[in-house]
Amino acid sequence: MTEPRKIKRSIVITLVLISSISLIACASRRYRREVYRSLEDCYKEWGIVVECEPVTDGSYSSEYYYGPYYYQSGYSGRYFYRNSNSSYQPVPSNAGILQSPSGKSTTSVGTVNRGGFGSRGGRGSGSSLGGRGGGKG
Repeated sequence: MTEPRKIKRSIVITLVLISSISLIACASRRYRREVYRSLEDCYKEWGIVVECEPVTDGSYSSEYYYGPYYYQSGYSGRYFYRNSNSSYQPVPSNAGILQSPSGKSTTSVGTVNRGGFGSRGGRGSGSSLGGRGGGKG
């Protein structure tokens, strides 16, 4: 009768470890989104109009637009953005956000940072994509 207990215990330990690793991975991600003066600027940088949305939270002028949330994978170093279905996919290789030779955005006016699991969002001028930052933040 001790054999089933050992198996149950090892399954529980395994599940706890997997859950812990998953939470740590989520917590270490830093999500960002850029703020643009126009839909055209957002589109130039992302190449994806549907993922650009008007600012409605009062953080910036209602004439401004948010680009999609994105993060850099610590494992692969690649950038991923959240699409309109709330799933993350790789940033297109032709997106201006990855093409800037200086690593700085010429169209973004600010960056909104949002931490990982359980953290609160907020405006910030923190760096993003290789030191890119906004003028307002």
